[in-house]
Amino acid sequence: MNVYGLAGINITGINVEFDTGGFGSASSSDSEIGLNIGGGAEFDVDFATLFGEAKFGGIGHDANQFVVGAGLRFPIGGN
Repeated sequence: MNVYGLAGINITGINVEFDTGGFGSASSSDSEIGLNIGGGAEFDVDFATLFGEAKFGGIGHDANQFVVGAGLRFPIGGN
């Protein structure tokens, strides 16, 4: 079993365009930069590596999110 930590920077952006009902169109966009922190673990199984991780992203701004993920990593190619 391997345990690891996660840290990084993220950029979140949004762009919205809409019709103003015969008066043309309008748009709005915004972006934020934040920090990510989290951790995970991985376990070797016979044919792959099973992993699970949790992270909190967007720290320091309005676009905060908590993400939990799990899956299998399969080796491709040689060693």
